[in-house]
Amino acid sequence: MRQTAHVHGPPGEVPALRIRSSGYTRWLFLTYAAGFTALLVLLVVLFSRPDATNAGWGIAGAILVAIGAVFTGVAAVAAFRPVRITGGELRLARMWSTVRIPVSDIAGVGLLFVDGAPGTRVVCGWSPYVWRTDRTVVALGTGRFVPRRVVRAGDPSATKRVVVGKNGIDALASTDMAALAGSAAGTAATRVRSFVLASQGPAGPLARQELQREPTRPADAGALFTAYWSPTGESGRY
Repeated sequence: MRQTAHVHGPPGEVPALRIRSSGYTRWLFLTYAAGFTALLVLLVVLFSRPDATNAGWGIAGAILVAIGAVFTGVAAVAAFRPVRITGGELRLARMWSTVRIPVSDIAGVGLLFVDGAPGTRVVCGWSPYVWRTDRTVVALGTGRFVPRRVVRAGDPSATKRVVVGKNGIDALASTDMAALAGSAAGTAATRVRSFVLASQGPAGPLARQELQREPTRPADAGALFTAYWSPTGESGRY
């Protein structure tokens, strides 16, 4: 995943940060949305006939296609909207809305490793999060770093494979930390942390707490979060 970041603003005003990401994750998301719409179009073709029996199916199919088109459009807008910090707020695009977090409420910025529960198809990996002052976390949504090998707890062997549907992964043993720091996810966390630090100043909650470095799970984090990484270099297991 590639990212572009821009810091801009008139002289004398608080600058704004914008991180726009591009890569396989959002393209995959859009592919799913477009595929859904294509499936609905196929249903219309199959069931739309001039006879009265299939007329109802044709109308129903047309309605479903319209719904699919709206879904695809909304997905496209959400996938391509950047993470922004402007006007003293961190603004995170979601499917139907925008999450707004005051910069003054940010007390940590880093990565969390998401492990898959047994029987799930979760793509395990490192994702960027911000910690609020109440010790809850919110995903930045700017991509995920997926290790290229899998090392499970208690198993020194490692194999090169996609980390999908796996669980019990040793996040630290599976991860090249230098590659993680230089990845899109690591870069996004580093840029957001630097910007927030500059905005809050040395007396702000981020400079005083740096919650992403604490070896304790965030207040609202479940067991799927198994490790943490800080742009300052610290990492560990939960």
